[in-house]
Amino acid sequence: MSDVVSFLNERHKDAYLVFNLCVERDYPSSHFNDRVCKDFTFHDHNPIQLERLIYFCKEVEEWLAKDEKNVVVIHCKAGKGRTGLCSSAYLMYSRLWENPEDALAYYAMARTRDGHGVTIPSQRYYVHLFKKVIDEGGMRSQVTIFLKRLRMHGLPAFKSLHFVVLRDGVDPVYTSPTVKVSKLKKEDALLVDWDISAPMTGDVKIVFYDGSKKTFAVWLHASYIENGYLRREKKQIDNAVKDKKHKIYPSDFALEFFFDIPTPPTIPTGPPLGSDSIVDATFEDDADDDGSAGSSAPASDAPESDAPAASNTADGGADESGDNSDDGSASASSSASPRDSWVSFHLPFASSPALQAKYVNPNARSPRVGKLLELLDAMAGTAAYAHAGMGMYDTEGDGQRDAFFATASIDRIDLLNHVALDKDIAIHGCVVWAGSSSMDVRIEVTHEVPDGPPIPLMLASFVMVGRSTSDGSAFRVPALIPSSPLELEWNEAAALKRLRRKAGGRKRTLIAEPPSSAEQEHLHELWARRTAAEENAASRDWTDMTSTALDSTTLTMPQSKNVHSKIFGGYLVRQAFELAYTDALLACKGARPEFRTVSDISFIHPVEIGSVLQFKSLLVHTHEQSLQARVAAIVIDPSTGNKLDDGIGSPPCVMPYSYEETMLYLAGRRRAQSNAALRSSSTFQPTDYADLFGDDVEPLQLDLSFLPSGSEYADV
Repeated sequence: MSDVVSFLNERHKDAYLVFNLCVERDYPSSHFNDRVCKDFTFHDHNPIQLERLIYFCKEVEEWLAKDEKNVVVIHCKAGKGRTGLCSSAYLMYSRLWENPEDALAYYAMARTRDGHGVTIPSQRYYVHLFKKVIDEGGMRSQVTIFLKRLRMHGLPAFKSLHFVVLRDGVDPVYTSPTVKVSKLKKEDALLVDWDISAPMTGDVKIVFYDGSKKTFAVWLHASYIENGYLRREKKQIDNAVKDKKHKIYPSDFALEFFFDIPTPPTIPTGPPLGSDSIVDATFEDDADDDGSAGSSAPASDAPESDAPAASNTADGGADESGDNSDDGSASASSSASPRDSWVSFHLPFASSPALQAKYVNPNARSPRVGKLLELLDAMAGTAAYAHAGMGMYDTEGDGQRDAFFATASIDRIDLLNHVALDKDIAIHGCVVWAGSSSMDVRIEVTHEVPDGPPIPLMLASFVMVGRSTSDGSAFRVPALIPSSPLELEWNEAAALKRLRRKAGGRKRTLIAEPPSSAEQEHLHELWARRTAAEENAASRDWTDMTSTALDSTTLTMPQSKNVHSKIFGGYLVRQAFELAYTDALLACKGARPEFRTVSDISFIHPVEIGSVLQFKSLLVHTHEQSLQARVAAIVIDPSTGNKLDDGIGSPPCVMPYSYEETMLYLAGRRRAQSNAALRSSSTFQPTDYADLFGDDVEPLQLDLSFLPSGSEYADV
C-alpha cells in the first residue's frame, strides 16, 4: 500500500479520490490523506445494487468536475470484476461509450493483457441494465413481482436441487421445495419445473444449491422484467459459465423464469442521465445534437501569442455478444482501426520556391499558420470519411451520400517549434477514438530533415461528427479497435480529454464559477493601479481593452464551400486566426507575435453561402510576454439582417474597465493558466507511421478537391 500512496502523492498530489469497493478489505482513510470513499462497497463476484450505481457515477462526476487535474482511483480485491462493473458504468454515464459491450470491451482492453475484463455474467448484465437507467433518465419505480414458475433445461450433475431467493443478495425471502435428482425419471432429466409463488422486489439474487452446497446463481431486478419473462442461457449464469467442458452443466443448460406482475413499474420520462445534463451543448457531438455541427461560425480561443522580444434476451437486455438494440440511427460498418483512416500530406517547401511564395507570411521567414490550420481541418475531414469506410464523394444511385462528416470542435492545437519556410513539412493524421456518431482525429505536423529525425511542429486534436444526409440525424460510425500499445495510448488519451471536456467544460466560465477570493484581489490590484495613475496624471503602462477591438466583415462566396455545400470550416478557422494575429500584431507595436496555442474552437451554426460573416477580435488577457485574443464569429442573413451569434474564440497589458470586460479578462486569465498546464502534455515524439501500421499499409493522400474550389491549394 505504501507504494500506491507514494505513487499517488508523486503523480497526483491533492488531486485524487480513492473508491474502495471491497466489503472484505478495509484500511484507514488516513493512509490516503482522508480521500477515500467507502460508500459503494459490495461483495465479490456479485453486482452492486442498481440504484447505487447512479450515486457512484454522480460522485465520480462531481470530483472530476472540481478541477481538470483531478483523478479517481477505483479498486476492489483483484481490480477486475467489481472495479470493471463500476468503471464500465461510468464510461457510459459520461458518454465516453454509448454501448454496454463497447464500454466493457474498452475496460478489458485497458485493464487486462488477455482481454478478459468483467467475466461474471451478473456483473455484465448489470452494466446492460444500467444503460436502461441512463437512457430512461433514472430508476423505474419499485414494484413487487411474483416468480410463479421456474424451468431448468438440462440437468446438472447434482444429487438434489433447491434454490433460495435473496433480496439485495443477502436477505432470504423464499426457499423452494427440494428436488431429488436421483428420483427423477429418465424422461424428466431434461426439465425440472417448479410451480411456486416467490415475491421479489428490487435487486434479487437467486442461489441454487446441491444439498447444502452453493452452486450457481442469477441476479435480476424486479422493476426491469419485461413481459413477465426472463431466460438465461448457460453463458449468462454465474459459475455455470465456467464449465467449458460441460462436465457438470450440459451445453444446453438454461433457466426460464415466469413472473406475475400485478402493477407494472413507472418508467421515468426525464432526459438521459449523465454528463449531457451538465455539459455545455457545444461539446455534445454524440447526443442531443441538432445536426448543425461543422462548417459553422467558429467559437474559438484563437491564438495565444508571444511577442518575440521574445443475446437478445426475453427481458429486452442484450447478451454478451453485443448490443442488440436498434436506435434507428443510420450506421456504417461495425469497426475500424487507426490504420484505416491514416491520411498523409507533404508540403515540399525546400524544393519549391513557388510553394513557398503561396504560403509566405509578411515577415518572409515562416509560412502562414492560418493556411496550415485550414489544411489540418481538411485532413481531419478526410480521416473521418475514411474511418466510416466511404470516400468523401461516395454517393448512392440517386447521387446522394449516406452521410456527411463535419468538424464539431477543435480541441486544441499547440505549436511546439518554429515553422521554417525552407524545410519540408509532413502531416499525418488518423482517427484515434470513436463514439456513436463522433470521432477524435489526431494530427501530427513535423519538419522533415534529410539527415536527421523529424522535428515536431504541431499536435492537433479535431472532433468530427457524422450526420445522415436524409434527415440530419446522428450517423452511427464504426467502433475504433486499437491494435498496438501506441494506438491504445492515443485512444486512452483522447478518451480522457473527452472526459475532462465533459466533466469540466464550463469550469472556466464565470457563470459556473464566480471569481475566487484570489481573483477578486487581483482585480482590486488592477483597479487600484488604474485609479492611482488617473489621480496622479501619471503615464499609463497599459492599453484599454476596448481599444484592442478589431473586426472584419466579408460576404461568403461559393468558392469557399465544402463538400456538403456549406462554407468550409477550415476557411473560417483561417479567417478567425488571421484577424486575431493582426490584433496581436497591432498591440505589440512593431514586435512580431508568434502563435503558440489555439484551443476550444467550437462550430455552432452552419454558414450558408451568401451569408455575411463578421469576425470580432478582442485582446482579453496579457501576462508578461504572452497575450490572449478572443474571437467571435457572427453570421448575418443579408435578406433579414438576423444574426447567429456568438462563436467564441480564444486569447502591452490590457486594462478592463466595464464589468463585462472584467469578466472577459478573468475568463482569459483562467484559460491562460489552463493552457500553461496543458502545453506540457502536447509534446510528442514524431510517429513512424509506416512502422506502426506496417509496410503493406499505404496512407490515404489528402484529396485537395476536399478544399474549396477557389483555394490557393489547387496546384500545390
